[in-house]
Amino acid sequence: MDTLEIFEKCKREFCGTHEAQMMFLYRSRTERLSFEERQAVIRQAESSFAEVFPFLKSETPSLSESDLLYLALASVGFSNPVIAECLCISKDSVRMRKLRLREKLTSDWYSAVFPEQKRNVAGCDESVTANIRKESEDTIALSQKDYKHLMRKSMKTKMYFPEAVKVCYQKFFNTTGRARRSEFWYFLLYTYIASIVVSALNIPMAIAGVAWGKEPQTAAFIALMCLDVILALAIFLPLLTACVRRLHDIERSGSWIWLGIAPSLMMAAVPVTIGIIDHNSRGGMFASGSPEMIISLVSFGLFYLLWIVCRLILVIMLAKEGTEGPNRYGPDPITVKEIL
Repeated sequence: MDTLEIFEKCKREFCGTHEAQMMFLYRSRTERLSFEERQAVIRQAESSFAEVFPFLKSETPSLSESDLLYLALASVGFSNPVIAECLCISKDSVRMRKLRLREKLTSDWYSAVFPEQKRNVAGCDESVTANIRKESEDTIALSQKDYKHLMRKSMKTKMYFPEAVKVCYQKFFNTTGRARRSEFWYFLLYTYIASIVVSALNIPMAIAGVAWGKEPQTAAFIALMCLDVILALAIFLPLLTACVRRLHDIERSGSWIWLGIAPSLMMAAVPVTIGIIDHNSRGGMFASGSPEMIISLVSFGLFYLLWIVCRLILVIMLAKEGTEGPNRYGPDPITVKEIL
């Protein structure tokens, strides 16, 4: 059996698969291909044409892996829009790929892949739009890591400020799953805005409490304390859980959140502990020039420096792009629209 016969056998095998049938019916669908469906078609094409790809590559070394994939998809009759959707490239890039293959393939192979096409260079030129871009800018090699990234980018859903706030409150106590960058950072922005609003309310209430006298002042102080506690509970817990989910998105354990918490606790706890020891031994806290005071100041400075470094590391982690595709914490939130 010669190579062209093997190629025909591979075509028949691929056409009989569920993935190929799905692609033949793609134009009748109302929704685009999912990330998993595209991956399934790619893997099936690789598997079905595994016998003939090495020969084509050895006979024509200039063929890239994305060329081979295009040959497989085009040979079974997929239209340019369907191939463009499968490979996550533009239709112009598909037409450009065909023109380049016209120059690379032998006459027999070109006729085998495009049996209905005539070897007419002018006709091929007319099928390519004037704004042709370089092949490397639009095409995707099958084995390249950029392929997964570009498919993910094409299926990306958007999340805006109101939606991010709503999602974080819906997941108030939820530390499972993943949170995209926009979800976390929009909600962090919301917490700053809420803090500024509450601080602005605190000022007139405090002034009024002082002006009204002792009893109103006490009532105003209690009201301010209640307002601050409510705000802390309303934004701290959802921000904490959103931070854990954001770490999950970059495939990190939620335990990394202690980078932002532990240094703060130590920065407050160590000087207080030393002050208590100083009080018990001397009868006063932090006498001027005492060893305890010096140790307390030095330890506070060191833990403050540690706090800055840990916060910087945590911010860099939270700003990273999430893992492409599903990971051990759940599906990719970029390609999954939240149901609100």
